[in-house]
Amino acid sequence: MPLISTLPEREQTSVSADLELSDCPMDTEPPGPDDAWAATEATWSAVVPDCEDLTAARDARQAYAVLRGLTARSGAMIAAATTSLPAAA
Repeated sequence: MPLISTLPEREQTSVSADLELSDCPMDTEPPGPDDAWAATEATWSAVVPDCEDLTAARDARQAYAVLRGLTARSGAMIAAATTSLPAAA
């Protein structure tokens, strides 16, 4: 069964879209985009250290967040950091 959606044209520069796949029906309505984004920011803020004692704290935080997002709770890699890079420049 194909999944087709049309987004309305707007003068926005970004659009948030979430897709949840499940083998059972959802028990509740999905959260609104603002609530979902706020929960995401709060979770990442809680798990990523501030790294303020490092020279490049912002870069270290971003690298930590990327690696954390690519790693399962068991420590196993669930995706490769290079999956979205072009094969050749």
